[in-house]
Amino acid sequence: MSRVPPVAIDSHVDLQQVVTHRAITVKSVVELRRAWFIGCACVTPFMLGCNGQQVRYAPVSGTVTIDGKPVGSAEIVLSCDEISVDGPRPTTRGVTDETGRFVLRSLTPEKNIVDGAIVGRHHVFLKTRIVDQDDHGRDRVTREELLGQEYTNGEKLTVDVPPEGIDELRFDLDGK
Repeated sequence: MSRVPPVAIDSHVDLQQVVTHRAITVKSVVELRRAWFIGCACVTPFMLGCNGQQVRYAPVSGTVTIDGKPVGSAEIVLSCDEISVDGPRPTTRGVTDETGRFVLRSLTPEKNIVDGAIVGRHHVFLKTRIVDQDDHGRDRVTREELLGQEYTNGEKLTVDVPPEGIDELRFDLDGK
């Protein structure tokens, strides 16, 4: 049986001749490329956990108020207990601006940052304490925690993130 020599493809070689030379039809090449493209397009928005479960992300934004007033620099962290992944768990967080608005972003197990939160049920952790460093590198509290422990430890608040996301998630909370 004779071996087919390799063929270098450049702009002057007719693709039909190369494909015929390799005993592959052009139709097969087109179908292979189409299948590869569709496969990539379908898999890109998802990440598979170790149990084969699809991890999907959906956009989430909203506001945080305490005693009816917007809170700036509050940290929102979501923890989804419904998924298991191979490697580090995805984390979702956001920080409010001076009007209390936030947009959540997630860090995937592959260390990519994506917009949104994992679709599913989450425990919500909210923290408003601000710690800065002084000129000597020592921590100094510039704002004490405004919320009770039930909000900061994830016990009291949960949120269900649907596949279409949440545009106006509101946390209207009572302060200490």
